[in-house]
Amino acid sequence: MAILHTIAGNPSHWREGQSLFREIRRKTLSTEGIADQVLVKQYLFEECCAKVLYNLSGGPSPFRRNSSDWLVPNALALARVLGIADSVITDAAGVKAPVVDKP
Repeated sequence: MAILHTIAGNPSHWREGQSLFREIRRKTLSTEGIADQVLVKQYLFEECCAKVLYNLSGGPSPFRRNSSDWLVPNALALARVLGIADSVITDAAGVKAPVVDKP
């Protein structure tokens, strides 16, 4: 997450998001079947962030245009496994909290 944070803070490095995505994706795939949902959710959030940063760079062969649509859902999923209130994410993102049906 530290590398992602560094890249995010420096627009001249956003193109590095493509290679960073590949690195994170390898880690994500290695977590398949493990019980550590915090790690799984973190990697999925990081993947999404890396895609969005690369797309914002204007580089060739961008990821799908809807990649940014997954930022808030992935942030919420990570926040929930960390015990962070949805409002922390939705307030930061400037969106309304989704309604989640609970069994």
